[in-house]
Amino acid sequence: MLVKNLVVDSIAVLNFDSKSRKVKVNISFTDESPMVVDTVLDDNYELFISKLLKSVKSSKKVSDSSDDDILGGISIINISNDEDIVEKAPKRLYMVEQRIKNTRSIKTADEYIKAYHQMSSMNEVIYKK
Repeated sequence: MLVKNLVVDSIAVLNFDSKSRKVKVNISFTDESPMVVDTVLDDNYELFISKLLKSVKSSKKVSDSSDDDILGGISIINISNDEDIVEKAPKRLYMVEQRIKNTRSIKTADEYIKAYHQMSSMNEVIYKK
């Protein structure tokens, strides 16, 4: 049996398409290389964050090739700060989406171009350890 402990350092939204609700998320770990996930944003932000954490666990799973008959082949991925992520990240994700929705109400071209440039180079942190 192999147990792997991960600590998420930060989660940042790199790109957000408001029409298709596709999100590109960068997840940085303390001891691992960062991971980029492309996914579709759910209306329920808590559910989205839990799905994101599950996808991290499934992608970081390592195959255990030990010769133990009973527990061989079992690997457990533990994210030590997952409760903190589930508590904080949905609120920040909501704020990011509201800021994107507010760009639709901009009336002048100059303000819209500035807002569009900010959105295209977005690196909005939704969780920081």
